[in-house]
Amino acid sequence: MPDNERWVALGAGDLDAHPESANMGPVELDSERRSPAASARPSAPNPAGREQTEPLNRTRRTHAKKRLVIHAGVHRTGTTAIQETLSGNREFLASKGISYPVDFAAGGQETDGAARSKNHLHLAFALQRKEFDAERVRDWLTSATSDSWKIILSAAEFSLLEDLYFLEPLLDAFDIEAVFYLRRQDDWINSWYNQHIKWPFDETLAATTPLQFLDYIDRFHWLRYFDTLERWERVLGRQNVHVRVFEKEQVADAVADLFEICGVPPPPAPHRTNESAPASQLELLRRLRLIRHSDDARMVVLDALGRLAAPPSTNAYPATIRRLIYQRYSIQNEKVARVYLNRSDGVLFRDTNFPDDTPCIDGSAALDETMLLALIENLIDIAVSSRAG
Repeated sequence: MPDNERWVALGAGDLDAHPESANMGPVELDSERRSPAASARPSAPNPAGREQTEPLNRTRRTHAKKRLVIHAGVHRTGTTAIQETLSGNREFLASKGISYPVDFAAGGQETDGAARSKNHLHLAFALQRKEFDAERVRDWLTSATSDSWKIILSAAEFSLLEDLYFLEPLLDAFDIEAVFYLRRQDDWINSWYNQHIKWPFDETLAATTPLQFLDYIDRFHWLRYFDTLERWERVLGRQNVHVRVFEKEQVADAVADLFEICGVPPPPAPHRTNESAPASQLELLRRLRLIRHSDDARMVVLDALGRLAAPPSTNAYPATIRRLIYQRYSIQNEKVARVYLNRSDGVLFRDTNFPDDTPCIDGSAALDETMLLALIENLIDIAVSSRAG
């Protein structure tokens, strides 16, 4: 696709579907798109990036049903930190009557308990493939959490599910609430590209330049946040879909926030994990094609790169492209702000600043020879240290 056509398509997004909304006037929702249980709006606008709800455990414990909290992502909003904190504090949570059960669904080569204890990724993928019916999930949740009155499941992959067939049958046994953290889409794309290069898991995307990566933007359907939230609302009701805006001035610490809405204090540990690689290292990592190598080999390369001095910026896209991505989802974002956060101004993301650097996005820049030689030196040092040990 020629670049001029690519930019037009990139920025169109919601405006193609809603040309009448191009001027960003008030958005009226058709009545048939509201769920029967959707009348429970927050009572006042919420500038803090979350609806004003009571912590989930303030419901009386005499309630007949257990409470099931599904942390559904999206990716790159502190999900790894949330999951490591939850899995690392099971005893503490259990003392509060909260269970974070080990995933019962095995996936690929990751069938060991350590991998399945961290999150519920395999369950989400199994549900996507419709390998389990709701009764099997209900039986697992009931048996694995017999001593608890509240259950937390966490996987960003829950936000990818387009068929929520398993949810409604579970409502007979559980009061279900879903929690979503939303990141500005251009920032999310930047971070998701970084993830695919630093720790790749898709053969096609792992080979792309930042520019080529944008050709696959329609794969990421969950970035149409209103559509994603509305899908869950149809089953759970609006009052049970909790929306958090992941940015510095709204919700900067997703770990502390999730613990807060569950009614327990977060452990006093740092919550920064799975951070993006410096943008200056991405092209070298892309050409190394880490997807061909084992996790251990990847860790060695990232360790060696991590020892290098590098500019802190993780930005892979110029401001012009970021603005187009942001515009692409403008109508979706306005609907989320109005419907789920009761904001009359329709503004979901308060931070509208864009990086002012101009990175190369087409892979045409020559590799930094100094960085490459330093990487080789570090790899040699690591190999020598390993042999000596």
